[in-house]
Amino acid sequence: MIVGFVAYSLMGISCALHVQLTLNRFVAVYFPISYATVFTKKNCKYIVAMDVAMMMSLASLFYLVPCNVMGYSPSYHGFIILACRDGSDRPFPIGTVLNFICQYALCIGAISIDCLTLFKIAMIDRKKGKFKDEKYNRNVRFFAQSAFQNVPMLLNVIFLSISNYSTSDDVQVHRVLNFLLARFADFINA
Repeated sequence: MIVGFVAYSLMGISCALHVQLTLNRFVAVYFPISYATVFTKKNCKYIVAMDVAMMMSLASLFYLVPCNVMGYSPSYHGFIILACRDGSDRPFPIGTVLNFICQYALCIGAISIDCLTLFKIAMIDRKKGKFKDEKYNRNVRFFAQSAFQNVPMLLNVIFLSISNYSTSDDVQVHRVLNFLLARFADFINA
């Protein structure tokens, strides 16, 4: 269970920091005057510390909340075996539903904010007449890198929700895709 705690904590921290980077780029493009006051070194350290503390506290719920309330299968949950007592009922998994709603909102929100940021960068460069210069290419490269990180995370959440909601063996393809996407996202984030 310690492996599960560490894995989910690191996954959550990674996702939260991607959202913070996306917001950082968004503020830098849309509000360049207030950027220096919002993202000071002290504030950035505070944001990272809060992300780490929040994700570790959320991952600790695996130890505190019974697994039948969380809604995950005793054998599979993100490829981590968690102990449930035998014969425990599985009511409507409110914990899992809330978990995936939050994950979908974060991933889709990050991708949407990246698209808005790219649109603003293109509009600024078009007004300046510097379309397709080196700075524009750098900004597009940052966007592509962010999208390359956020899209696999969204696909991972989709396949994770499909495989964790099912207790049958006919979703093995989803479980394999989920595992491969999780490792791919880990590789990209490293």
